[in-house]
Amino acid sequence: MPTPTSDHQHEIVFHIDQEEFHATTDRFTVRTLLADYAKEDPNTSILAERQGNATVRHENLDELLVVKSGTHFIVLHNKPTPVSDFGPQRLVDDLRALGHASVETMTDAGGIVYAIIRGFVVPAGGFAGRQIDLGIPAPPSFPNAFGSALHVRAIPQLLPLENVPNVHNVAASPLGPEWHYWSHNFSAGGVGTTRRLMSQINRVLSDA
Repeated sequence: MPTPTSDHQHEIVFHIDQEEFHATTDRFTVRTLLADYAKEDPNTSILAERQGNATVRHENLDELLVVKSGTHFIVLHNKPTPVSDFGPQRLVDDLRALGHASVETMTDAGGIVYAIIRGFVVPAGGFAGRQIDLGIPAPPSFPNAFGSALHVRAIPQLLPLENVPNVHNVAASPLGPEWHYWSHNFSAGGVGTTRRLMSQINRVLSDA
């Protein structure tokens, strides 16, 4: 984990997606945060910063940011990233690498496999801070293809079972009565990445 030196002696703690970083400087360029910390190609990704319920995009790679402890960034992708392996295990491994500590798989009665993130915290929006279990379909060709839904287990549930055209479509989930199915088409962009998928899921949950 990078720990650059500077005249600032205090340590700051910030997050990129779900991964926590510690540093002894509070000044970073956008390029440094993407390349050295998130390990993403600055030419194919955008750094976004959560500010309350809003998300501020930093698209100038040379912009110098003063980062406070508790700052939370998200990486958004604008071009496909090559992949080397596929399927549910790829999704599980990627989610763990992004900092989700409790990830497992479940299979529904129809044989569809899901990656389940236990204790996922809604990042922003009206349900910010709510802790849920999040189910993500993991097709055999993942990440070349994403599932067309997410599944939510929460007590109480975030949204009722209802279809509001052009707003949301929430139905019963094949994972069981405690789960709700949220219909949504996610874009893999030809060849997707798990970080790209999570950025879209975060947007859906934040806009709910």
